[in-house]
Amino acid sequence: MKNKIYPVLFLLLLTVSLLVMVNGRAMAQQGGTDAACRQDSVQITGAAALPGPVAGTGFSVKLNSRPVAFDVSPRLENGRFLVPLRPVLEAMGAKVSWRGDTGTAVACLPGATLVVTGGSQYAGINGRECPMPVAAGIDKGRLIVPSEIILEATGAESEWDSTTRTLALFLKDPGAGFPAPVLDLQRDIQNELDRMDRDLAAAAGELARTGLDGDEARRILSGLAARHSYVADACTVDKNGKIVDVEPAAYHEFAGSDISGQEQVARLRETGRPVISSMFTAVEGFAALDLERPVFNQQNELIGSVSLLIRPELFFANFTVPDLQGQRPEMMVMQKDGYILYDSDSSQIGRNVLTDSFYQGYTGLPALAGRTVADRAGVGRYAPPDQSLQKQAVKKSVWTTVGLHGTEWRLIVNYAADGNIQAAGNKEEYKMEKNSDSSKTAPALEISPLQALAGDPWNIKVSGLAPGATVTLVAEQQDNKGIKWESHAVFQADRNGEVDPGVQAPVSGTYEGADPAGLFWSLRPVAGGKPVGTFAKSLEPQKITVSVEVEGERILAQDVERLYLLPGVERVEVRESGVVGTLFLPAGEGKRPAIIVLGGSDGGTYEPAAAIYASRGYVTLALAYFGMEGLPDTLVEIPLETVERAIHWLEVHPGVDKNAIGVWGASKGAELALLAASHYPQIKAVVAKSPSAVVFEGISDDFGENHKSSWTFKGEPVPFVPIVFTEELAGSYFAAVAKKEPWPTAPMYEYALQNKEAVEKAAIKVEQINGPVLLVSGGLDGAWPSGKLSEMVMKRLKEKGHQFPDVRLHYQDAGHQISAPYSPTTINWLTLPGGFIEALGGTPEGNAAASTDSWPKIIDFFRIHLEKGGQ
Repeated sequence: MKNKIYPVLFLLLLTVSLLVMVNGRAMAQQGGTDAACRQDSVQITGAAALPGPVAGTGFSVKLNSRPVAFDVSPRLENGRFLVPLRPVLEAMGAKVSWRGDTGTAVACLPGATLVVTGGSQYAGINGRECPMPVAAGIDKGRLIVPSEIILEATGAESEWDSTTRTLALFLKDPGAGFPAPVLDLQRDIQNELDRMDRDLAAAAGELARTGLDGDEARRILSGLAARHSYVADACTVDKNGKIVDVEPAAYHEFAGSDISGQEQVARLRETGRPVISSMFTAVEGFAALDLERPVFNQQNELIGSVSLLIRPELFFANFTVPDLQGQRPEMMVMQKDGYILYDSDSSQIGRNVLTDSFYQGYTGLPALAGRTVADRAGVGRYAPPDQSLQKQAVKKSVWTTVGLHGTEWRLIVNYAADGNIQAAGNKEEYKMEKNSDSSKTAPALEISPLQALAGDPWNIKVSGLAPGATVTLVAEQQDNKGIKWESHAVFQADRNGEVDPGVQAPVSGTYEGADPAGLFWSLRPVAGGKPVGTFAKSLEPQKITVSVEVEGERILAQDVERLYLLPGVERVEVRESGVVGTLFLPAGEGKRPAIIVLGGSDGGTYEPAAAIYASRGYVTLALAYFGMEGLPDTLVEIPLETVERAIHWLEVHPGVDKNAIGVWGASKGAELALLAASHYPQIKAVVAKSPSAVVFEGISDDFGENHKSSWTFKGEPVPFVPIVFTEELAGSYFAAVAKKEPWPTAPMYEYALQNKEAVEKAAIKVEQINGPVLLVSGGLDGAWPSGKLSEMVMKRLKEKGHQFPDVRLHYQDAGHQISAPYSPTTINWLTLPGGFIEALGGTPEGNAAASTDSWPKIIDFFRIHLEKGGQ
């Protein structure tokens, strides 16, 4: 029962009900529509100049140049295209069912479900509630909807031809090649999910009248449990999270149990919205799901919820997988986190396809599993282990999506397929019905340049495809630990048969939106990979393979390289005059601007950044200030003169313009960069990434206990802000360490900043810097609050009248690590020596966007302020 279960994982993607008409009370309680709806992105080309009211005006509809037949004519009303839903969607290959009791249509396409109820101005798309510009209507038994909702649900494009009064719809890769029986299965499962949810919604309505306990409530709960053979029990829960009543009688003993700690219960109490949990294991030993709906009293106040405990192996066993190609396929249902919710082979239930070593020997399965998680629908192939490539029993996977209240499950059908798994497919294997004309140009993959300096763009273009063809771009890379990273994006070719990620948004994949860098920053470790963090400090070229796949088989591939050090740049280790570091000298004669590069709290030299800037024409010195031979072992009381010696060493170097020396620092290196520049006027420009505004306590094994400064100046400790390791911080830290989870240190620094007296004394006198300052920070920095700290720096610069063009680049969704664009941003944590995992923060999208925006601005900053002699 619910008070005796232990969660495996709770996936709480919440949304309001799609299947009942939305009235004023429901909208007021449930907080509006889902943010995933993008009505503003749906445009009908050529329709911008439509006249005002033209009620009753008819028009025709074409889908991919073929007329769509109607028994009830579409019409224009107030500039809106209103069309009968069923004929259009069935022409697109959808399976459409009608529920006359509620006036609701359910349409299923590969990976998409559209639910529309007559009279409602809200539609359900993929389990999320979306507004329509006008309410759906019913005319002569046909459900009439605004065309925008069909466009949004299917991804179709449209054009309006005012001369012929034709609305032309263009569906990229309509589902003609997708097995119809799988869509039938999707429709049947979705209908049963909706029926169960409708019953629960009706029960919630009755309980609003009867209350959560008593004979009437128990009658309602008994009826709920009896109507669904796959339901273990039904119960009511009060607003404090305690079970009020439960049926059947075998579970009466659990009435009064406190389940407020269960995440889905807490979320429903917080949002007032329906929720379905992820899979967990009940004490009785079976896998379970918990579907809950809020109950409001007659005053629209939340009084609790009504819940169904579902056995998924019984639920999905109700459905028979139809024959495909004369054979009986196997069915599997998977959560988006990779856990198997149901399988025809019951021994697979509860395994994780992404991480379980059981699946590592399957040819092609790791990549296919990643696609299945990321994409709502698709087709691919894999082969069981221990077989030769020539005699593999190849399996074909076809998957689509079902779900409820924002939670999605992948419905997967596997069956034997002809052919074999190809290590590298040939162009001749690329066969699509639309491109059977031998006069067509063969598919081609163009990437330029093949070698790019880190931060420079790659341009990818696929040509020679059939218009509307579906192809998958895949990027693969191996890090220095031998762990494979992968990303992918599914595209539909445009009318010219081309795919350009720089201008086209993928239909699905590891990133969203048109983004030339998306395939590269969204690289992530594949199943079984356990990276130590981001890519290590290596200067070796990083090879990335970009390939084009059709139905899971590779047809084209091209290797590209990310370079950190261009040919001709000389790398020299420096161990002289008290300077420990690595010098990078560009080819050519004459004196050049120089940049001192300061890494963070991991110590040593940070050579990648120095190598990149040297490859752009600067003399760079990756300066070590601790953690190398001849230097302190820990970041405690480091002499500021370490930087001074580096400045003097560069000033006398024959290849350096001594009037154009800048400094680049990241994290603690940014703190040092600002502090050093405030003391040494030879520094003419400062870039501080994820900086501090104050000197914080040094970092050592007794960090937070034996308080010492990070830096000294002329033999004396620089005033610093001490770190206090509170009981609350210690508790969260040790809990994270025990679970081997990333731990954010930012709250520790936030707490330290409350010491106003120490902050005032430790403030870096940035107004003394003899040049402009560029700050880069993230609003979700997990290491320390660089957003607040960079704001403090800018405030001081302005208040003290700093006479230079200072710049602050702040990115709200970015974390601690903002790097060169086209680099992976999907791992936002770092494993430090000793095994501590530091949470760096930021979303992959936010970190990527920050890198893309800040990188050229940093390059321009140094160019403007150093290449002109520091003037």
